[in-house]
Amino acid sequence: MSKPTYVTIDIGGTKTRTIAYDENYQITNVVTTSTENFSVGQEKFFADVLEWVRSQYTSISKLGIAVNGPVHENTVVFSSLAGGAVSDDVAEMAKDIYGASHVVIENDVYALAKGVNWSDSSCYHNFTLVNLGTGIRLAQVTNGELYKGSTSNAGEVSQKEIYVKELDLTLKMDNFLSGKGFTQMYYTLTGITKSAEDICKLEDREARLVFSIFSEYFIHFIYDISYFYNPEKIVLSSSLTYALSQLCEQINQRLENAKFRFLMPEMVEIKNEDYYVNNGMVALLEETY
Repeated sequence: MSKPTYVTIDIGGTKTRTIAYDENYQITNVVTTSTENFSVGQEKFFADVLEWVRSQYTSISKLGIAVNGPVHENTVVFSSLAGGAVSDDVAEMAKDIYGASHVVIENDVYALAKGVNWSDSSCYHNFTLVNLGTGIRLAQVTNGELYKGSTSNAGEVSQKEIYVKELDLTLKMDNFLSGKGFTQMYYTLTGITKSAEDICKLEDREARLVFSIFSEYFIHFIYDISYFYNPEKIVLSSSLTYALSQLCEQINQRLENAKFRFLMPEMVEIKNEDYYVNNGMVALLEETY
């Protein structure tokens, strides 16, 4: 296979994927592996990933990297995958390994928001992206510009605590309004461990209660976003595909009947996330830093 010019690396908690492109951003190769194949929880995690990429492509001129942790000024600040605070300069490591002149690193949810805006800026110009998967994170785009905050942590709501009266527990949002939240609530009620996707498909009383509790708190979270950001749209991205349509339908009904309707946005469900993820990765290749 000929050596590609442009490559992106999407490093997630479950899987890691590289995509190679030609100069016209047409995909020429895709390789996916389990993130568990690297030194998860250790400082050398990112070095392992970069070495794995070098086994595929020895010469790269442009490189975009998306990671599931805070990135500030093109530097990975913290990653649970690397055991916490990151001392290595991942961008410089990549330049040394591949000889790349262009390396841009971004938080994966920010990258996805860029992909949504980049794909259709006329439709997605003022929106809040809610990424609901294993955890939860936001990204705010205003007038086509991604807002990151002073330390590039805007939208990092995962550590915010919330009291859940139905469970009489105070939980971090990452452990409640997320796939983990579905699993933990169902386990608390039944003592049985099931995935969030499976729980959403069940008809037993406990499963319905879990979905009801989750929906109610999630809807109030959407209200909060609407009051704070006043976006035209709230874009919901989620790996919980079965629950997604049900959530969007319920939320839009509640938004329609909200007291301050003029403050409430339209709720939009992302149907083809891979398309927007890919566009977000390409957007990184187009950025200069």
